[in-house]
Order: sequence, then C-alpha cells, then structure tokens
Amino acid sequence: MLGPRALNRALLERVRRPVAEVVEHLVGLQAQAPDAPYYGLWSRIDGFVPADLAGLLTGRAVVRATMLRGTLHAVTARDCLDPRMLAAATQERAVRTNTDFDGERVAGVPVGAVCDAAAELLDRAPRTPAELRAALARRWPAHDAHQLGYAARALVPTVQVPPRGLWTDGGPPRVTTTRSWLGRPVRADPEPGALLPR
Repeated sequence: MLGPRALNRALLERVRRPVAEVVEHLVGLQAQAPDAPYYGLWSRIDGFVPADLAGLLTGRAVVRATMLRGTLHAVTARDCLDPRMLAAATQERAVRTNTDFDGERVAGVPVGAVCDAAAELLDRAPRTPAELRAALARRWPAHDAHQLGYAARALVPTVQVPPRGLWTDGGPPRVTTTRSWLGRPVRADPEPGALLPR
C-alpha cells in the first residue's frame, strides 16, 4: 500500500494514445495558464510534442474554454458543445457574486440584452475582454462596463482563440462565441450520463 506521500510522488505510466483521445478521456485539462495543457499532456503521453496539441487548437478540434469550475480548460470540440452548459449554474453564481445581478438584470440592464449584444459583437470578430467592455460601454454608457463585460464573458458560451494558447506563439486573450468558432451552438440541455463515468 502506498501512503499519501509516496502516492503523491509515484510516477504514472505514460500512454501512447492520440492527444484528442487523452483530452477527451480526461474531460479536459486545466488551461488557465496557456502552457498548462502542454505539461499535462507531456506527463501523460509518451512521445508527446507541443505541435500535436497546437495543431488541434488551430484546427478547432480542441478548444480553450471556460468549463467545469468556471476556469479555462482545454477540451475537445464535442465536450465544449455538450458539458459547457452543465457549468451554467456555476457561471451564473459567479456573476451574481461579482456583479449587481438579480437574475434578470445586471448593472441595471436586462441580462438577455447584455448576452445578445455580446454574442453579436463576438460573432463578428474575436475580442479581448477590454474590447468587449468598451463596446458594451458604448451601448450602455450610463452603466458599469466592467460588470456588463464580466456577465457577458461568463454567461455567453465562448472559446479563447489562437494564437493564445499555442506553444510557439501567443497574444492577448481573445474570445469568440462557441457557435461561431465551432459552427454550431452548445446544447442547452446536455445529458450528463455519458460524461460522469469519464
């Protein structure tokens, strides 16, 4: 029997499996720091090279999106479309905690209008959080742009687009809607049954 200290230091056997298969098996990898998924995959896959993940990111087979606990995770496109909405209640709680949000209005603006405006802006072009806030501030100049931007980023399903998250490149975090990047919207009523065993 390994005690907690020995188990913590035990080496896991690396596998020889495709990157997308491992990402999906894990239901995503922590990706708040852009290089974190590369280290996570290197420690799990024998022969992993950064270009393997970078190619999946630029090819839109894997995305970096706000998932699970409300932090960025690298997930397959399929998992982004289904489990994303399982985190909707967590995202709404975060908005309620960090903004003036009563479930119907955020910073005095109907939340549906904020989400619709943000989705329209992000469908047109990926934007940084500052660019999104500025655009929302132009639409609602008398309201708190930081709260509007925070709510929009939390409540509208989005992905962070490359070059952010690439091993050999980078840039400021820019987001677009999941539906724009992947060509279809997230499922509003995902079925968690297939996800739980993973």
